[in-house]
Formats: sequence, C-alpha cells, structure tokens
Amino acid sequence: MSRLEVFTPPSQKPRRELALVHARPVHVINSASPFSKDSEDQNYRGFLHLAILLLVVNMLRLMVENFQKYGVLLSIPGRDVPLSDLLCCCCAVMTLWVNIVVSYVLERAVVHTPWLGGSKLYAGVIFVNVTALLLIPAFIVWTHMYHPLLGSLAMSLSIILCMKIISYHVVNAELRQRWKERVGEDPYPGCPYPQNITLRNVAYFWVAPTLCYQSTYPLIEAFRPKFFIKRLVELGAALAMIHILTEQYAIPTVKNSMKPINELNLMGMIERLLKLSISSLYIWLLVFYALFHSFLNAFAELVRFGDRMFYKSWWNAKSFEEYWRLWNAPVHQWLKRHIYSPMRAQGWSSSTSQASIFVISAMAHELLVGVPTHVLEGWAFFAMIFQIPLVAATGWFTRLKPNSTCFDWFIFRVAVSISTNYSGLYYLSVSTRTKAHRVVMIAEKAEQTTSDLDHIIELSILKVRRMQITGVREERQRLLVLETLHQCITQKIEEMYEKCGEDGMDRASAFLTVLHEAIRKLGLSRLVRFGITLPENENEYPRLKLPISRKLRDFTGIQGALNESSLKETPEAVEN
Repeated sequence: MSRLEVFTPPSQKPRRELALVHARPVHVINSASPFSKDSEDQNYRGFLHLAILLLVVNMLRLMVENFQKYGVLLSIPGRDVPLSDLLCCCCAVMTLWVNIVVSYVLERAVVHTPWLGGSKLYAGVIFVNVTALLLIPAFIVWTHMYHPLLGSLAMSLSIILCMKIISYHVVNAELRQRWKERVGEDPYPGCPYPQNITLRNVAYFWVAPTLCYQSTYPLIEAFRPKFFIKRLVELGAALAMIHILTEQYAIPTVKNSMKPINELNLMGMIERLLKLSISSLYIWLLVFYALFHSFLNAFAELVRFGDRMFYKSWWNAKSFEEYWRLWNAPVHQWLKRHIYSPMRAQGWSSSTSQASIFVISAMAHELLVGVPTHVLEGWAFFAMIFQIPLVAATGWFTRLKPNSTCFDWFIFRVAVSISTNYSGLYYLSVSTRTKAHRVVMIAEKAEQTTSDLDHIIELSILKVRRMQITGVREERQRLLVLETLHQCITQKIEEMYEKCGEDGMDRASAFLTVLHEAIRKLGLSRLVRFGITLPENENEYPRLKLPISRKLRDFTGIQGALNESSLKETPEAVEN
C-alpha cells in the first residue's frame, strides 16, 4: 500500500520547460554602432594593426619599384666635399672662439669696472660682437664654400652661438642690476653673481645643450656609458636612413619635378608634390629623432646635463601654436625668455609678440638655408611667415573643436608639402652649382698635362666663385660659364695652332676631349633649353680645321642638345 501511495501517474508529473532556440530574444537594449561616437566600445586597435601592415606592404612595393627603375643610387657620403670647403668650414668655426672670448672678457671687465655695465660702450661692443658673429661666417660660407652641408653646419653653429651670447649678456645684466640694488634673493644661490663670471662657468654654458644661460644647471650623478652608446647607435641608424631616403627616393623625385614646373603642368606638379611629401615626411621625422632625441641626449650625457626636455609631445598638439611650442623646446624657451616675455612686460600684445617671434625665426631660417645654398630668394623666410595665418586659422578651429587634432594635422601636412616644393628649387641651384664645380675640378686635373691652358681654368674658376646663384636663373648663369670656357678655348686653340701647328692642335684636342667627356657624364648638354646660342657653322671658326671645330661644338654640348634626339629623357629623368 505504501508503494501505491507514493506512485504518481505520468500525466500528473511536472513538465520540463522547453529551451528556446529560434524564439530567443536578440534585441533587448538600446545600443549604438561601434563606429558611432555614442558607442561605449571604440577600440580600433585592429585597424591600427591593419594600417601598419598596409604601410609596410606599400613601402616594400615602392622599394622594389624604385630599385627596378633606378637601381642603386647610393653614393659615399661626403665624396664630393672638396678639401677647400673643409678648410673654410674649420676657419669659420675657429672665428667663433674669438666672439666667445670677447663676451667673457667684456663681462669680466664689467665686474671690475661697474660703470661700464650700463654704458653705450658696453652695448656697442655686444652689438658689434653679435653682428660679427653672424656676418663673418656668412661671408666665408657665401664666398668660399660651395657644399651646402658644410655651409649649413657653419651657419648653424654661428646662429646657436649668437643666441647663447645674447642670453649670456642679458641674464648677467639682470643679475648685476639685482646685485647692485641688493633687492631680493639671487635666483641661483649655489653660484650667485658675480661668482658665476668664471672661465669654467662660461665654458660649460657654451657646450651645454641649451640656449638659455643660467649660473647653475641640474646635473646627473654620473656618466652612463650604456645610455650614451645606445644613443650613438640610434643616431648612426637614423643618419643612414636619412642618406638612403634622400639619395634613393627624394632626389630622383625632385629631379623629375623640374619638368612639370618648367612646363607649368599643374597636374604633374600636384602629383610630384604629393609624392615628394611622402619621402620628405619620413626624412623630417628621422631628422627630428636623430637631432632632438639621439644627438642631444648623447651630448647631454657627455656633459651630465640633467634637463633632457628637448621636445614635448608635439604629435598630440591641438593647434599650430601649440605645435611650435612643443617640438623644439630649446629654441622655444629662448624665444619666450628673451623675446616674448620682455615684449609682454613692455605692454605689447600677445599677437604682436608672437608675430615678432615668427619674423625673427623666419630671418634665422633664411640665413641658415639661403647662405649655404647661395639662394637668398626669401623662400625659407616666407615659408615661416606663412605660419602666422596658419596659427590663427588652427587656433580658430581649435576653439570650435577643442578635442580635435585632425584638421590641424591636415593643415600641417599641406604646409609641409608646399614647403617641400621649395626644396626642388634649392636642389636645382645646389646640384647645378656642384656640377659646375666638378667641371672646374676636372679641368684642373687636365691642366696638369696641358699647362698652356692655365688661364682658361683660372678664368672659369674665378667666374664660378664670383657668381651670384639665384634659383632657376642659375642655369643660365652656369651656361655663361660654359660659354666663357668655349670662348677662351677657341682663342687659345687659335693661338696654339698659329704657334705650334699640328702639335698644338693635338694637345688642344686632347684637352677638349677630357672636358667633353666630363660634361657629357654630368648631363650639362640638356640645360641648353634655358637659352644660349653658340656658333653652329664651322665657317665661323675660320682658322680651325674641321675636326677641331666639331670638338668645340661637342665640348659645349650645343650641337647635340639642339637635336630632338638629345633632348630625350635620360634614365635619371624617367618618371619616378
């Protein structure tokens, strides 16, 4: 009976709930799409990885394409630097020590002769010293140096030292005034004025990686060899990459940019501009890393300089004004300390003070770029002045979109792309001047075996060195140098033919062959499109036999260049 009492019929057992498969709810809450700004999950790291992968693949494709078109274009760095330029660069740098000594002696004299501090003599000596500091190296570079890199090195050191000297004098003048009036505490209690006017103190300032003078600086405890070696390795790798990108990618693009510029082909110029902006961006980033991170950190480690804030996070800048404050901290600190703050203290507005800073920076850039390249056309100056409206435009947009940086980076890339177009003009002037110098060097070698043509070489060198090279017009000027060579050789061969007969003609013919081969390799014959007319008819050389007159025409490259076949693009001018 007990079993019957606990027995439950199947119809009365609880039924198990059926699991929902097709009818299970899917849409239960309000949610936004992942690309929407209202979405809580906005992690796009996968797209970042995809973009990096596409960038690497595209770079590999461009490398293969470049190699197929040009082969290996790399050359040994510095192979075309003449010894005369090295000597002139050393002389320009050595003159800077005179200005350093003058500054130190002047401040030392003021300590022992207090009345000299506020006199016109004191201000006059500083003015003359700073002016000489800029003009003497600029004169040496302009008149005696043709290689732009060495010239840029000399001018960079000149401008850096000029900023250091100005800071040294104005800071000591302010410290001296406070010391005389006995007002307040000295901002540098570890080395108060005038105890800081020592040779050791000023020597450390000259080598410290800063432009702003202080009596004392924060120092690290000890030199770190591993840190120093790591920075040197980074510097070497960055310089190697800069050389490869410049020789293998940037220079061919700049060369091929000259054709659409000369033909005023708008679409061609835009295509070349966009292509050049890619390599220029890589080079610009590498230059920044090599200079501001690797070199300055390595140099600071040598002198145990503690403040390594040579740059800030400019890649997160929200405006152009913020970018210029972050990317070059030493220059920004100097401009703010010695230009902006004094102007604001005297009642000038913020916008006027900022504009003054850009004008001063523009003049420094023109001096730094124009003098070494011998192209004082104002391109670098106006490129910096153009930043003033860009700062205003991006500042206005930043006020509308405080958290947006896309527009600023777009404007920044447009500005950089436009500025790289000027590099084509700089490159054209520098490269053609380099080629003219090489012709003279080859002629100097030939002169060793043809001493009768000494005056030809001397006249050509004199004309090359005295030439005022300005932009594209330099092409016409360099052709005038070739015309001078042509006229001198014509006259000399006539004299040699009259005096020496066939023997003189043989010697002159050998000399012309050497120069003709040099000019053919340098591709100078393609430059006749800029306009110069030399005699084509051999009857215009009445005293010369037919073979010599032909060699004269070959030497100038005029006869071959006037033919359509010779104006065809060479491999280096093939579209990149």
